[in-house]
Amino acid sequence: MPYLSLPGAVHMFYELLPALESPSDQPNASGDHATSSTPSTTKPTLIILSPLLCDTTSKCPQATDPRLRSRFNIVCLDLRSQGRTKNEVKPSFDHGVAAADIAFAMEALQLPPSFIFAPGFVAFRVAVKFALLFPQQVSGLALAGICGMFGTPSALDSFEDLDRSWLTPKDIEDYEEALAGLYHSLTGGRVEPENVEKIDEAFSVMARRYNPKSAPAGYELMNNVHWPSKLTPEAVATISAPVLLVHGDCAYAFHEDEVDKARRSFTGSSDFEYHVLEGGAPMLWSTHAEAVSSHLVNFLTRQVDAKAPTNTVIPLDLRYALSIAAELGENPRIQLRNPRDPESYSARSAEEKAKRTKKIEELRKSAAECKLRIPGSTDPETWVLDAAPPTARPKRRWRYSRRHDERAVRGDSLRQSVADGVVVAVELSRREDIELESESGGSTCSSLPMTPVSSSPPVSYVHVGGKPLPKPLPVEPSSSTLPMRI
Repeated sequence: MPYLSLPGAVHMFYELLPALESPSDQPNASGDHATSSTPSTTKPTLIILSPLLCDTTSKCPQATDPRLRSRFNIVCLDLRSQGRTKNEVKPSFDHGVAAADIAFAMEALQLPPSFIFAPGFVAFRVAVKFALLFPQQVSGLALAGICGMFGTPSALDSFEDLDRSWLTPKDIEDYEEALAGLYHSLTGGRVEPENVEKIDEAFSVMARRYNPKSAPAGYELMNNVHWPSKLTPEAVATISAPVLLVHGDCAYAFHEDEVDKARRSFTGSSDFEYHVLEGGAPMLWSTHAEAVSSHLVNFLTRQVDAKAPTNTVIPLDLRYALSIAAELGENPRIQLRNPRDPESYSARSAEEKAKRTKKIEELRKSAAECKLRIPGSTDPETWVLDAAPPTARPKRRWRYSRRHDERAVRGDSLRQSVADGVVVAVELSRREDIELESESGGSTCSSLPMTPVSSSPPVSYVHVGGKPLPKPLPVEPSSSTLPMRI
């Protein structure tokens, strides 16, 4: 098994997909990759981080796109509590720890400076933190799905209420109501027929790995999204690497002001490109895979054509990374920590760690005591199914889109939850909107009681070579402006 044993007892699952040298090397009909394990010495490297709610990173459609496979050695990394990576849930874990994991993985695999692709808001801030701590390892950033980066999310209370119903529900109906809320957060309440199966797969991952019986893993996955990253606009502005941002106009999980401030903070990027996809939500790396892949291919090709990336491995500057972690965490003592320990890069305070320790213990206890029958939680992982003979594979697996039918088959009673009521109301509203918009040519995003990312028409623009962004947004000074040595 391709695992990396990283400091902190982290067993990170990775897959190395060497650049294809000829059309005969293309993945076969079943999606299997080329069998060679030797990367091309003439092709640059693209690292793909765990997509939001994906089986394993190599299942990300961008990892199998022939246009990328022919131009890049692709390395797929499953981050903590995602994919096939094995780790203990720790109170110190945050974006800095995840960034250090990536750095140590690059060191173990002897990877040269690489392009980083972060699909989904869970990986978004991790990739940004990595670019700040280890700038010499980054050839460029490509981010699909923006979330707020600065301060406490405006929807923090809603996030925490949703997490309580999801990870520690009173009953199965409470859990299913939470799933309905997550459905709206991840899809914008609108899923085209061709994307139903993709969303079903994402929710199958959630049911298997992040249900009340595995609550600590779900907590580690989502708490980093809710928790203030301790990034600042001034810090992000020091990132000089090329940056691609792709976002969706139906991504409702974060307020438009938070998203706007995040994207306008990359003022130091040598080549900034931003696209908004109509109908796109946080799962756009999957639901809008072709559009995301096309933007990614064009962006990366332009970077490689402009400046051939080096294939020379550059040693990690761990002391520098610790100094930046100390500045962002406003804790000079971070610089004195062991640079070979990923936990050293955590910006969490002693008080925050104590609270998380208590919370993790509570979740472990509730998970052990949970007696609920969680639909889909006992389904085998896809890699187990792939390795099993066809006769041993289950004929039926749980699917979110068929949840009511499957409950009827089991004979369970069905309580109409508040969130399910919203699903129905939104669907009816969407049909009415579509009828109106078919005449006006407007957007077909569902009307939800949440603020959309942007009320303006979808935009697509590029600024190259340091040209200013349209309508630049002044960066507000933070309460603690620190010099960044990048």
